[in-house]
Amino acid sequence: MSQLFDAQAVAAATGGRLVRAGPSGPVVTDSRALKAGDWFVALVGPRFDGHDYVAAADGAGAAGCVVERELPGTAGLVVVPDTTRALQDLGRAARAAFTGPVVGLTGSSGKTTTRALCALALSPLGRVHQTTGNLNNHLGVPLTLLARPDDAAA
Repeated sequence: MSQLFDAQAVAAATGGRLVRAGPSGPVVTDSRALKAGDWFVALVGPRFDGHDYVAAADGAGAAGCVVERELPGTAGLVVVPDTTRALQDLGRAARAAFTGPVVGLTGSSGKTTTRALCALALSPLGRVHQTTGNLNNHLGVPLTLLARPDDAAA
């Protein structure tokens, strides 16, 4: 199970304004992958606006949405100044809640191989959570932190 946030926790982690309460659920950014009970973060980019998918997320049973402007619907709603920053804040909150060992890798080459070796070295501790593929950017890192299973030891 991923890290779960309810509306109050989303608002607290992001400094957002709680408009409508919503139950606990995992956080997603892709409306196509959203399952009933997920929190949808409406990211905005140069060629897309996640706000265009908030109604669909609401209709699919989202626990709530994190948005930059108030929108109608029945799902929980937290309004923030910047949804990308809110995603990073949620990832930070998920990281702060984890007390196991964490390894961070930087550099221009060899990170994926080193990550696999670190995971192997930490595996005697139990289940090791690691980045899928190479999601090591300003969106991938918080998504990886938010996807950490409860039983991860490292």
